[in-house]
Amino acid sequence: MKKLLSILKKSGSCSLASLLLITSFASMSANASNNEQTGIIQFSGAVVFPPCFNEVNEKYLTMNCLNSQSDMVANKIDLNNVTNTQGWSVINGGRNEYSYNWMNQNEQMGMLTINYI
Repeated sequence: MKKLLSILKKSGSCSLASLLLITSFASMSANASNNEQTGIIQFSGAVVFPPCFNEVNEKYLTMNCLNSQSDMVANKIDLNNVTNTQGWSVINGGRNEYSYNWMNQNEQMGMLTINYI
C-alpha cells in the first residue's frame, strides 16, 4: 500500500509539474507572438536629390540632374572623347563625377563610371 501511495504522489507531482510547465510555455509563446508585431524602428537621414535621368545616343550621354536650386540641368558627356578622360571629372556643380577606364590591355572594352554625390 505504501508503494502505491508513493507512486501516486510521484505521478501526481509529476502531473502537476507538467501542467505548470505547459502553462508557462504557453504564456511565453503567446507573449512572444504579441511582441513580434510591435516595436519601434528609427531611421535617420534624408534623401536630398532624386537620381539623374540618363539619355544615351551615338554621340553623347546626357545626364539630366537637379542642381542646388532644384532646376533640371543637362550635362553632356561626349562619348567620342570620353576615352581621353583621366581621373575623375566633376560635373553638375560638384554633384556628379565620372571616369573612364579601359577593361583590357588592348583597349577594346572600357567602362564609364558615374558617381552621384
